[in-house]
Amino acid sequence: MHAAQMSNKLTNKLTVHIAEHIIRNNQAIKPQEQTKRIKQVMKKTNKTKHFYTLNNSAGQPVNIDLNNYRVECVKTGQRKQFYHKYLFNMISRKYQGNIDLFRTTYVSRAAAPDKNQRRAQQLEARISRLYVQISNLKGELADAQLNRESFPLATQ
Repeated sequence: MHAAQMSNKLTNKLTVHIAEHIIRNNQAIKPQEQTKRIKQVMKKTNKTKHFYTLNNSAGQPVNIDLNNYRVECVKTGQRKQFYHKYLFNMISRKYQGNIDLFRTTYVSRAAAPDKNQRRAQQLEARISRLYVQISNLKGELADAQLNRESFPLATQ
């Protein structure tokens, strides 16, 4: 026999022996899974950082990486991730740039009232503002009528 043939036989026997050993110990790993695991180990992620300056509840500036930031909804408990620019603009606009206020009061769209409920709430708020305005105008009218009746000769 040639040396190459002997090494092939030896390699085949060794491979079979190792495979039997793995199967005996219930550690059989499919070749596809084995390559996936290797890829996961070898894969390196370099997540970019996007730091933004926001205020905390004490009014102190805080630098936060909003690119990898996840926030938890207060009502549903689900964690959400946003695009960093959208998140910064939302915190600046709706939460006065206060990251602590955002963390404690954020409600996701899934937990927020639907369009009809929001519209009904807006209309109720508008009606209550108009009632207040009407009562103020009635008070002004009463004052005006009292002043006119009190001094009828003063206007002549």
